[in-house]
Amino acid sequence: YIQKLQSSRVSISTLSPSDIIGPRFFESMMLGTVILCENDSKYDEVFDRKKHVVTFDKNLENFHEKLNFSISDSKEVEKIKLNAYNHTLKNHTYQKRIEDLLSWINII
Repeated sequence: YIQKLQSSRVSISTLSPSDIIGPRFFESMMLGTVILCENDSKYDEVFDRKKHVVTFDKNLENFHEKLNFSISDSKEVEKIKLNAYNHTLKNHTYQKRIEDLLSWINII
């Protein structure tokens, strides 16, 4: 699974039926795969839709355009991948989750 994901240029990821951001987002970001996802404000609490992912309209009107951009070798795509990697490494590792949980426990 990891090898397939790492060798992919783009990962089409969407919110779950319960509007949950699944682990594939973070796995893809850590492996240098561009996330292509629907444009939804639900992502804003977790990452920046302009810096960390490529978004397409929910009506799919611009899907092919965004997919072609995502698989291109442009410097902008490379910047998105690097931003996503750094953001995930800083904020969304299991170690970070445990640190946050312990901090919340100490506050309580």
